[in-house]
Amino acid sequence: MAKLNNRTKEEIELRTKKLMEMTDLSQEHGLKFPYQLSGGEQQRAGLCRAMMLDPKIFILDEAFGALDVTTKYEIHSEFLNIQKTEPRTIVLVTHDLNEAFKLADEIVIIEKGEIQQKGNKEDILNSPANDFVKYFTASQLI
Repeated sequence: MAKLNNRTKEEIELRTKKLMEMTDLSQEHGLKFPYQLSGGEQQRAGLCRAMMLDPKIFILDEAFGALDVTTKYEIHSEFLNIQKTEPRTIVLVTHDLNEAFKLADEIVIIEKGEIQQKGNKEDILNSPANDFVKYFTASQLI
């Protein structure tokens, strides 16, 4: 195994093992090709890859959009556990307001490239900034 960002082979192996444990992947998963993994396993492996160098900021664009509901909720739980274990700033782009409310501390609602409202879940639900935010939240929430 080559060096990665000036890390030794042992450091890389320890980090890989830790991340795989955090995302509930067995060590055998590390020996498989992506096409041999389920959608949820691929998402978990993607989180491991993204976290390998311990970035301070993640930018995730529709990271969970292609998953079935059950797998999505499992990944959300893993995602929240990772955030508790290794906190960092995460920018999550999603069209799923339920997902944003579940995962985010602060939410920004954008329409046609313009910020319509930003705040926490309660701010947005209790005091929509305009009709777009009001109708968007009403159409999204289950």
